[in-house]
Amino acid sequence: MKTNFAPLLFTLTCTLGVPRVIAQDDSSDIHKRLSTPGYDSRHDYNRMVFVGEIIALGVVFQGVCKQPVNQNIDFRVSEILLGDPPEPRVRAGYINCTGEPLPSPPFTLHGKVIVYCFQSAGFKCLAPVAFTEERLKAVKSWIAKSRAANHNSPS
Repeated sequence: MKTNFAPLLFTLTCTLGVPRVIAQDDSSDIHKRLSTPGYDSRHDYNRMVFVGEIIALGVVFQGVCKQPVNQNIDFRVSEILLGDPPEPRVRAGYINCTGEPLPSPPFTLHGKVIVYCFQSAGFKCLAPVAFTEERLKAVKSWIAKSRAANHNSPS
């Protein structure tokens, strides 16, 4: 009896090899992008940071992922910290081939979050981070330092 492992291997590759959002409730990615000099001009165009609320969790794909599949998340913008969101509602897609909802937190319906978004081959947002007053102070501090560094850098 001859067994064909190709379909199994393909399924495992799609399931394990496709990047997924990791339940990471910290703001280290936001910090990196705001505190690395010139990061915005080299990587992130039209970047924005906002405080918002998750108002809709999109449908979870239940099939076999043959390519990355997004689960859409809708945010209501309540406070703009950096940049200009195009609308008071922002929709972002997060790769999710698990067949399960995105991890909660940070993907909690009606949860208050801080979100960093940017243009880079399309509109993208980093995984949101749960809102705390301490985290908000830290992000505002990073934004102020980033603005000062960009203002003082030679043009």
